Amino acid sequence: MPIEVKGVEAVLQAFGKARKETGKRIEDSLRQCGEILLTASLPLVPVQTGKLKGSGRVEVRGRGLAATASVIYEAPYAIFVHENLEARHAPPTQARFLADAIPKVRGTMTALLKRSLTAGVRDLK
Repeated sequence: MPIEVKGVEAVLQAFGKARKETGKRIEDSLRQCGEILLTASLPLVPVQTGKLKGSGRVEVRGRGLAATASVIYEAPYAIFVHENLEARHAPPTQARFLADAIPKVRGTMTALLKRSLTAGVRDLK
């Protein structure tokens, strides 16, 4: 006795649409997470000329579910300022200005990404 399954094409189309929409949401959320981290790190960035602080930006690469986000300080000396734990900076600025900002905003970023993913699942209903 053959079994006939109907509606498979519609289900696959719904999954494809949800995947595309979820991918776009993830890209947007990753950019927002990058902006949140950049904003949290700015008060910690040591300032001598302002070039380092002004060189921070968010970059999103890739598309959809393969997207990644980075917070980048482009001043050529950024890595040296970030990693020099011996240098003294006027509070609240400090070395490790980017790395130390992460724990401060991790919960906010995680919640934002979770909302993006769960919204995509809800779209399938």
